Amino acid sequence: MTNIILIIFTIFFWLAKDIVDAEKRTQTTDIFKLKTQGWKVVEKQNKIESRNGIKPYQNLKRVVQVVKYKLKKGENILYCILEYDSQLDKLIDFCDPDAKNFWIPN
Repeated sequence: MTNIILIIFTIFFWLAKDIVDAEKRTQTTDIFKLKTQGWKVVEKQNKIESRNGIKPYQNLKRVVQVVKYKLKKGENILYCILEYDSQLDKLIDFCDPDAKNFWIPN
């Protein structure tokens, strides 16, 4: 009986850890969420890029929409990039206070 209880607790804690890890992996830096936290969009850049396709479609061009945001909250500045890749049908976002390298000044 003790072994069964130990197994059940082990499975429970293992599943709980996986759920917490999954939540961390799926957290995004959603611009809307940042705006609700008081961040203000002070600049925005939007462009559409044509990139090489990914195997097995490397001979086709894929379209990637890139939106760059510069947000400010108090004295803090945050740079965010949001990309939609048509071939992967995937939305990728990334924010970093030190990511000036992907920001093109106006």
